[in-house]
Amino acid sequence: FPETATTGGATLSGVYDTGVWSLGYAYERHNDYNGMDAIGGAAFAGTGGDSSKDTGHKLGGSVKFGNTTLTAVWERLDYDASIAASAGSAVLVKSYKRDAYALGVMHKVGAGTIRAGYINASSGSCTVYSGAACVTGDLGARLWSLGYSHSMSKRTDLYGIYSVLDNNADARYRFNNAA
Repeated sequence: FPETATTGGATLSGVYDTGVWSLGYAYERHNDYNGMDAIGGAAFAGTGGDSSKDTGHKLGGSVKFGNTTLTAVWERLDYDASIAASAGSAVLVKSYKRDAYALGVMHKVGAGTIRAGYINASSGSCTVYSGAACVTGDLGARLWSLGYSHSMSKRTDLYGIYSVLDNNADARYRFNNAA
């Protein structure tokens, strides 16, 4: 999502790692960071609102079996907009919520590692100020990746990754933050 000025927020994260398995959780909150119109889709056009709040929760874990590591991550994003009463709030989106999950596998082969992953972001759900129906059916996306990394030293890896991003019709997911 494109970045805009933020008026505050908070971040909290923690990881428990035994060397064989790990479990982590992260929470982040922003005030006036993106605005609802950064989400995409016809239902969100021009719905930036006077202010916004977005929060994210991420829970993930991994387990190692010899040279293979399996990883799973779940994420929930919530966006809430506040608008002035005179801004035509009857058709504007009030809130949006979506879940995503990621699955990954890494397998070490000598000085290299084969990597594969899949991410699925749901289309989510939303509400509008008037209580009318809010449609998010085309906001989902999927990402497949396959790659290899070769360890040159303790601090240097050479890697290549092939990824395919499949956005639904109104989704705006991309590989970087470029506009």
